[in-house]
Amino acid sequence: MDCAGAAPVRRAPPPARSAGYSAAGSCELRHENLVEPRQGIGTVVTARHTQHHSPSDRVRSADVTGRIYPPGQYAKILSAELRPAPERVALALGIEEGAQVICRRRVTCDESGPVSVSTSWFAGELARAVPALLATERIPGGTPGAIEEATGRVWNDGQDLVGVRIATDEEAELLGITERPAALFIGYNSLFDEESEVIEYGEYLSAGDRLTRYAYQRPRD
Repeated sequence: MDCAGAAPVRRAPPPARSAGYSAAGSCELRHENLVEPRQGIGTVVTARHTQHHSPSDRVRSADVTGRIYPPGQYAKILSAELRPAPERVALALGIEEGAQVICRRRVTCDESGPVSVSTSWFAGELARAVPALLATERIPGGTPGAIEEATGRVWNDGQDLVGVRIATDEEAELLGITERPAALFIGYNSLFDEESEVIEYGEYLSAGDRLTRYAYQRPRD
């Protein structure tokens, strides 16, 4: 997949300070080029901008910062259209198989090329309320924010299911994978509103040699 011309690459922020690594763990991370020692600072993370960020990370980032992707990454929308819902999508969205759904497909890139390929699915009834879902342009603040602004539906909970499998020819081409067979990290994510109905169902792929980032926080009172 050619990612050229989609968006300028922004400079990544200063690397984050790491904490809590054992000596053996730090050595292993240095071997994998994920951290490096800095005089007067300690060990710092160096690979954050090359990671695949999970949908949960991107949704939280959009809520907090208004930005979906980390510095150095950007998305190119491959297609946005109405189509009949496949069985798995109908099951995820709680609709009839064959009903009209919105399908948005994108590739996320960084300076090295494709990072991930993802597809988002929405109930077809949102086409009238949120016409941007059918445009092959990026939506500032992300699709959940656009749906909330237009309909008042707010995502309340999310779920990611993850696994691995071998890449198909099409997937390998989109991700710029030349050595075959190749393993893929795959995920299926859903965003639920306050009524536990699915607002958005997504499927995403990244090359097996990339790290996928999941951030979490301890619950606070």
